[in-house]
Amino acid sequence: MTGLDLVLTISGVLFLIALFIAITKSDNKQINKRTIEKINEWQNAGFVHPLTCGKDSTHQNLIPREKNGRVILCCPDCDYVQERIPPEVLSDYVQRFKDQAYKRSILE
Repeated sequence: MTGLDLVLTISGVLFLIALFIAITKSDNKQINKRTIEKINEWQNAGFVHPLTCGKDSTHQNLIPREKNGRVILCCPDCDYVQERIPPEVLSDYVQRFKDQAYKRSILE
């Protein structure tokens, strides 16, 4: 293998790594966007208990924010941050409930 072959091989590998990172970041942004949509849907549903501040439950509901490539929940009234999002919030529970309520309204 000549020096030129080695340079071309290394360049190819670096290109593939850069491509993988770009694709991963793009996928992560789409996942985070959907996660934020699900959290907002939960927070605005009106029939589930919203996610509230861990320091003071009288504060406004937590809001989703993207930080360092992850979605976290922040209290708009203080510095409380919750990094764990309950799996129920990310499920299709709210949409299924709305769908069932709609079906019941049609049948009545």
